[in-house]
Amino acid sequence: MSSSVRVALLFPFLLAAAGMARADDQSPAPADPAVQAKLDARGFHYEVDADGDYKLIYSFDKEQRTQILFVGGRTEELGGMKVREVFSPAARLRDGITGEVALELLADNRAKKLGAWEINGEILYFVAKLSEDIGAEDLETAMDLVASLADDLEMRFSGDRDEL
Repeated sequence: MSSSVRVALLFPFLLAAAGMARADDQSPAPADPAVQAKLDARGFHYEVDADGDYKLIYSFDKEQRTQILFVGGRTEELGGMKVREVFSPAARLRDGITGEVALELLADNRAKKLGAWEINGEILYFVAKLSEDIGAEDLETAMDLVASLADDLEMRFSGDRDEL
């Protein structure tokens, strides 16, 4: 992918989206109890990663696949509104995310009612940015969408590999 296309696709994104702690992190970041309450209310199993994000593994039985999904452990403020990210890795750029594919994904973003494709480092994610006051049921709907779209794209670019 040319650097100009890569720059054009680069969106502001939390470093936490990688779902990995830095080597110098000694203890997990505090998890947001509001997220925990919503996940518990819907019966989800999860773990809190080193930077305070909630990590879930979705199982797609029909396809015999799994998909990693994160619910951000922190919010960002926009005016008086608090926004939380729900994100799932879909592909590694080296798996064939060319400039042409990137433009296709940008066009696909326009058709999405919720969420968009974003790049962080060498990973392509599907990300939904939600109001913090979203209810547990609507959060689950958004999570289902994010995990499903990310896994569908992962299948397209990695075939039988199920790494993300």
